[in-house]
Amino acid sequence: MKELLSKQESKTLEFKREFNNSNKEKILQTIIAFANGSGGNLIFGIDDNKKIIGVANPFELEEKLSNITFDSISPTIRIDTVFTTEQDKTLVIIKVPMGIETLYYLKNKGMEKGTYIRVGSTTRLASKEIIKSLQFRGENISYDSQTDYRFSKDDIDFPRIKKIFKEKKDIQIKEDHLYMFNLLSKRDEKIYPTVAGMLLFPQKEYIEYDFAQIKCAHFKGNTKEIFIDKAEFRGSIIDQIESTIKFIKSNIKLSAVIGDVYREEKYEYPLPALREAIVNAVTHRN
Repeated sequence: MKELLSKQESKTLEFKREFNNSNKEKILQTIIAFANGSGGNLIFGIDDNKKIIGVANPFELEEKLSNITFDSISPTIRIDTVFTTEQDKTLVIIKVPMGIETLYYLKNKGMEKGTYIRVGSTTRLASKEIIKSLQFRGENISYDSQTDYRFSKDDIDFPRIKKIFKEKKDIQIKEDHLYMFNLLSKRDEKIYPTVAGMLLFPQKEYIEYDFAQIKCAHFKGNTKEIFIDKAEFRGSIIDQIESTIKFIKSNIKLSAVIGDVYREEKYEYPLPALREAIVNAVTHRN
């Protein structure tokens, strides 16, 4: 409890002084947001200044919250309640697990107007795009694995796939492998690429995938007022990563140390760490 009290409100933590009819809906929204995210703790008996006020009737609060959660939210969220004592006052911790059956929403508002997510320490109404991604998560479907019926298998650069797998993994790729790797999909005897196939190995840049791009900028000083250099990369995300590495290398300092025999060049930041950061950002669509 002391560890929780030492923290600020966040994506997984919120403090409430009390529960009443005026804040009932906001509390339900927070519970939904926690379940749609990584779970979280809602602690009652603490005011906005983190002063411990305590809960006068903890068992009554537990019963009310269990009932309104069951009656107001779909699908059902099974919350856990923990009582603890701090400074001789009772606090009630509502532990909300990360939801498996996403998405969660207020029954009386419906899915589109009743789905909430956590952004930092605030609870926000979810956009249509986030609602769709939460539905995919609940159904254990990834965006990348979806079939893109707008294209054919000829829009995938198969020779390049063979070349990359041979160079990187020493694997001889056949078309059958592309189904196993979820790059192609067969529907009604027709063959289509998946989103993953179009992101990784497109024949060319397609306007339909213009959203998948990396934007790079080098600013002068600590503000974003003056550009020193900038670039945008589209097409295969494999190429985008390589182009981004080149952009960064051209915009960071390179020093050279003369040794006894050889000259050693060294960038101001370690390139393996930069590559890892870029690959992670692309993988997590950040």
